[in-house]
Amino acid sequence: MKKMALIIFASIFIFSCDSSSNSSRNITTINNLNSILLDNIESGSNIKLDKGTYELDNTIRIFGKENITIDGNNATLIMRNMAADVIYIRNSNNITLMNFKATHIEPKGPTGCTGNVIHIEGGANILIEKCDLNGSGIVGIAAYNTKNLTVSNNFIHKNSQYGIIYQGPQIEIKENVFEKNTMGNIYFSYNDNSWPPNEKINTNQNKEGLKMSNNIFKRPEQMMSDVISILSSTSYGAGDVDPNIVNMTWVGLFSNGLDNSIKCYTTKLNTKPIHSPMDDEDGEMSGIRIYCEGHDKDPILLISGIAIPQDVKIDSYNTLKNSLMPGESMQLGNCIIKAFGAIGQYGQIIDYQLTITGEKNGEKIEQIFLEQAGFDDAMIHFIWTGDIDQDGFPDLYMDISNKYSFSNPALFLSSKAGKNELLKLVAEDQLFGC
Repeated sequence: MKKMALIIFASIFIFSCDSSSNSSRNITTINNLNSILLDNIESGSNIKLDKGTYELDNTIRIFGKENITIDGNNATLIMRNMAADVIYIRNSNNITLMNFKATHIEPKGPTGCTGNVIHIEGGANILIEKCDLNGSGIVGIAAYNTKNLTVSNNFIHKNSQYGIIYQGPQIEIKENVFEKNTMGNIYFSYNDNSWPPNEKINTNQNKEGLKMSNNIFKRPEQMMSDVISILSSTSYGAGDVDPNIVNMTWVGLFSNGLDNSIKCYTTKLNTKPIHSPMDDEDGEMSGIRIYCEGHDKDPILLISGIAIPQDVKIDSYNTLKNSLMPGESMQLGNCIIKAFGAIGQYGQIIDYQLTITGEKNGEKIEQIFLEQAGFDDAMIHFIWTGDIDQDGFPDLYMDISNKYSFSNPALFLSSKAGKNELLKLVAEDQLFGC
C-alpha cells in the first residue's frame, strides 16, 4: 500500500483570549502524517485531510489540548502497529473527529491486535461523528472518565471486543450502526473507573449517564447464504436472537440415543423468558429460552432454509476427531480433512488452515475451507459431522471461534459448494461467555 502525503486544506487557527491579538498561519503540505500528528497539533486547530489512504506507524495523539477539529474528508487511516491505538486523546476538551475510516493493517479480523481504534481518557466535550471504526481494533471507542462524549452517525463494526467501552459521567450515542462487534456493542458504567464496566447494552435506552436514540444494532451475522440460518443453542441473551424465529420453519437435528446417528424433525419454535447470568440481576429475566414443539429434549442444531425429509435418519461419521492440530488429519467417508499451521514465538498456533481433499465429478479437489491467523486460548472444535444434504459428501458442524470468550458455531454444507469446492460455510452463530 502506497503511503501518501497529507495535505491540509484548511488553515490552523490559533486563538488567544485577547480578540485584538488573533492570528493565523497556513499549513498547505505536510510530508509525513506520522510526524505532524504526534503531540504537535496545537489548540485551536481546524484540520482537514486530503482524501486518500494513510498508513500510520505511530498513534495520532492529542494530549492536553483544546478546541481541535480533525475532518478526515473521507480519508482512511490504517495503523500498521497492531499494539497501538489509531487515535489517542487524553485530558483534552472540545475535540471533534469526523469523516474518516480508521482501522488496523491486515491480517483482517481480531487476531493479534491489542490496540483500540479511538482511545480517550479524561477531558470533556468530545464529538465523534460520521466515522467508520472498523476491523482488527480491539475496541472501536474506548473512553474513560470523559465528560460529555457524543458518538453520532458512525459505523462501528468488526471490533474484536466491543464497539464502545465507556466509563464516565455522561455519553450520548445516537444514529450509529453497530455490527459484528465480537463480544458486544456497548459496555457501560456510570461514573465508575473500576474494571470491568458493569452493563452490556445492545438496545436503545436512556439511564443515568447514558442517552441513546436511533441506533441500529445488527446481530452477529448468522446467514452466510440467502436462505440458510442456524440456531446452535436453546438459550440466548436479550437481543441476541431474532424474535421472528417463531415464524420460521426449522429442522431440528436430534441425537438418536440408540446409535451414532441423528434424526431430523421439522418443528416450530416457542420461546419463554429466562434469567441471563451475564446480563441480569437477581430476579431479572431478560434471556430467551427456545424449545421445540412436540419434543422434550433439545436438538444438537436447528437449521432453517434447507429441505430435509421428515424423520430422516443421518448417520454420523464415527471417525470424527474433536480437533486437529497442525499436521494431523482424519478421514470422513471418502474425504480427508487435514490441518496445517505453525508455532509462534510464544508457543501458540498461528497461520492455521483446514483443508478437505476428495473426488468430485471425476476430479480430485483439495480445498482450504477454513483459515485462522491465531488463537487466544481457544481452538477449532468439531461438534458433529454427517451427510445432512444426502449428496455423498460430509457436512461439518463445528466451533470456529479463535477466542476463549465466545463460541462461534458454524455449518459447512457440501451441496452449496462451488465447482472446485467440496464445502461452503453457509451459516454461523455466536454465543458469548464473558
